[in-house]
Amino acid sequence: MHARRDGAKRACLTCVLVVASLMLAGHPRAQDDFRGKTITIVASFEAGGPYDFYSRLIARHLGAHLPGAPAVIVQNMPGAGGLRGANYLYNVAARDGTALGVVSQRRLADRRGRTGARYYARHPV
Repeated sequence: MHARRDGAKRACLTCVLVVASLMLAGHPRAQDDFRGKTITIVASFEAGGPYDFYSRLIARHLGAHLPGAPAVIVQNMPGAGGLRGANYLYNVAARDGTALGVVSQRRLADRRGRTGARYYARHPV
C-alpha cells in the first residue's frame, strides 16, 4: 500500500516539474506555434490509475499555456508495465512536439533483460 502511495507521489512530483519547466521555458519561437494542432499525451498505463489522473490534469490546462492554444488529449497505452507506451513514444510518435509521454521512471531506467524494449533511454529523441 505504501509503495503505491509513494509511486503516486513520485508521479505527481514529476508532473509538477514538467509543468514548471514548460512555464519557465521562456517565450517560444515563431515556428513553435501549435495553432490548429493536437497535442497527445501518451499515458503508458491503464485509465483510472495515477498516471492517467496526472495526464488528464495536465491536459486540461496545458493548451492554454502553449502558443496557438492547441487541443490536448490523453491516449492511454497500457501494456507490459508501461513498455508499450515507451516503445510507441520512442519509435512511432511524431517528433514535432505534439507527442508527450507519461512513462514510469523505472521503465526508462531499467530495461536490462527486457526483450520487448525497443528504446534506449540514454539517447534522446
